[in-house]
Amino acid sequence: MKELIVRLVQLQNLYEIHEHKPSPNNPFNHLAEYIRANLHNKIDVDQLSKKVYMSRPNFFRVFKREYGITPTQFIISERLKLAKVLIAGTKLSIQQICMETGFEDTNNFIKLFKKTEGITPGGYRNKIAS
Repeated sequence: MKELIVRLVQLQNLYEIHEHKPSPNNPFNHLAEYIRANLHNKIDVDQLSKKVYMSRPNFFRVFKREYGITPTQFIISERLKLAKVLIAGTKLSIQQICMETGFEDTNNFIKLFKKTEGITPGGYRNKIAS
């Protein structure tokens, strides 16, 4: 049953509809993959802008135009998606999941999770388990 739930959450993340989808030839696609692969690490937006040879303001403007959200919002969104998968599919503690997803403060993680999902991580786990 848990494996089925994990698969459903993963599929939901794959098919999630965004208001603005980047084009297949988007120069930021490799950057988005880099972010997803490094969610457990600290991700510095200034370093990301350097990877695409842009100033910070220009990087934010172009990224937002392509994805509909800022780079910071994108990073948080991807971390929360991963957190949902880990909460549903593992027995890791909420604090461990917080660290695995690159959040440095458990309270901030819980606050952001509740803001986006409408429920705390612990409540989400209990909801999935029942």
